[in-house]
Amino acid sequence: MLNHVKDYNECNFDDEDNYFLTYVPLSCFPTPPTSCHTSSPKEPALDSNTTSSFDTNLQGSATYLSYLIPCTASLLLTSPSLVQSLLSRANVNLNTVALAACILDSLTSRFAASWRHSLPLTSLSLKTQHINYVRPEVIILGALLVASKFLDDSATHISSYQYDIANGRWTCEQINATERCILENLEWRIMPLWREDLIEDAKEDMRKVGMVVQRRRQSAA
Repeated sequence: MLNHVKDYNECNFDDEDNYFLTYVPLSCFPTPPTSCHTSSPKEPALDSNTTSSFDTNLQGSATYLSYLIPCTASLLLTSPSLVQSLLSRANVNLNTVALAACILDSLTSRFAASWRHSLPLTSLSLKTQHINYVRPEVIILGALLVASKFLDDSATHISSYQYDIANGRWTCEQINATERCILENLEWRIMPLWREDLIEDAKEDMRKVGMVVQRRRQSAA
């Protein structure tokens, strides 16, 4: 288990915020081998419509990923419900989501400025021509795209991410630019993140966050 993980069985509901405020990013990793394409083990996709267990996983994953977006990337707060919707439409397995979490967790402090500077803006309206109005969840979408391509060369095409998964919320150019910024920030080193201990830690973190979210909702009901 990573050092930042707390025992969620001993947490009260307010500890979720404290957990992420004191979150410690992953360490730097060595340069990987030149070849990085592998196949991901078969796991059930995250689907909020199958069982309550998967629903908890989906909520936990969405909330966990939301807190991994660099806080300086956007003035807009990340919406876990929007992230949950993206995960449900993407229909990816838990290994892919866990790798995406490790990718987000490894972004350096330089990522936010690079992303804000390089992201192309839309021309749909004057409002959308400012970076502060671009929803930051596209960074999670970019991490999912990187993880999907790393684990499966036949992963969903970028246009599918724009229309089927994101409902056209971001342009193909914005998704492509975000994916490129992520890869450049990590110096294209994804292989070091594809380690069993890191992936299992990320899964466990998401599961625990899901339990906290579920308890908070039950308490508020």
